[in-house]
Amino acid sequence: MLFKIFLYSCLIHVNLSNEKIIINKKKKQQKKKQHHINIKK
Repeated sequence: MLFKIFLYSCLIHVNLSNEKIIINKKKKQQKKKQHHINIKK
């Protein structure tokens, strides 16, 4: 029983960290796009 709880909490932790990474990537992409727009001006 404890082992299941442990596994479950690990899964949640991994999912959270993955979401953070994805969010960070999106932010970086947006910054790059803004940068390109600035160069065109």
